[in-house]
Amino acid sequence: MKTLLAIITILCFCETVRAQTNDSTLADDVRQSRPFLSEKAKAFRLSLELNTIHVSEETFWLGFTIYNSSNLSFPIDFIRLYIKDRKQAKRSSAQELEILPIYMDTITNVSAKRTERFVIAVPKFTIPDNKECLIEIFETNGGRNLTMKITNQQLFKAKSL
Repeated sequence: MKTLLAIITILCFCETVRAQTNDSTLADDVRQSRPFLSEKAKAFRLSLELNTIHVSEETFWLGFTIYNSSNLSFPIDFIRLYIKDRKQAKRSSAQELEILPIYMDTITNVSAKRTERFVIAVPKFTIPDNKECLIEIFETNGGRNLTMKITNQQLFKAKSL
């Protein structure tokens, strides 16, 4: 009985390692692919650019580049992706639906005068009417936050992996 449990545990561990290896391989493919989109958001001498959107089975792979043209480094606290109401009527609550990433590159800092590329994988989705998809990158202990809109037209331009 103990050997059966040990075998099942080893198989589950191998499957997890295989899935992580597959995710990192797909992320490398997205990171190395030629950019075909050029949606940008700029603020505080920082620029966030959506370069590529790829689709693999039930997953969107979003490839981004962040440019820091300032003399200050940009330490990243967290990255948030969500869908929210486009316009909010007076005295009504805003609805936000957080999209949890399946895979995300670990990017913690963008040095001064440097560029970093990173990949985020999320479950496949579309954006309903009167809503918008936003990605926000927040600075650690600071107020330089970047926000970019992602549209349905961009999602429909996704290339397969």
